[in-house]
Amino acid sequence: MYGQSDGYVDSPLTHQDIQKIDARNISSQDKHYLRLLAHALFTLQSVANTLEFPDCKQLPNKEKCLEWLILNRGFNKEDSFVAVFLEQLDTAAKQLEVLGKHYFVSPLELSLDQLIDFVEMVAPQVRT
Repeated sequence: MYGQSDGYVDSPLTHQDIQKIDARNISSQDKHYLRLLAHALFTLQSVANTLEFPDCKQLPNKEKCLEWLILNRGFNKEDSFVAVFLEQLDTAAKQLEVLGKHYFVSPLELSLDQLIDFVEMVAPQVRT
């Protein structure tokens, strides 16, 4: 998924994905959250697809994500970005697990459309 982002350098989100999110009738804060969650989902899918991963229905753990960052993205384990990114992926993974249960699929089987639907369903409830 990385590297095929229609001009967005090394983003797992394509230009079409971003346009799809931006076209929604939700707040800019919800759009930002949706982009972050989609970025995390597509990254975790890429990790699971790239590395030897025995159960592709399970989210990759921090060790697998670190291995992917080092081997496929060229980061060093000591880079300050790595620790922060892994924490953010872990937080997003927990949210994706909740969404997966909601849709009766594994978190890695979620789609952008399901993320959008969920945010649109929950966003009005949060504001009221």
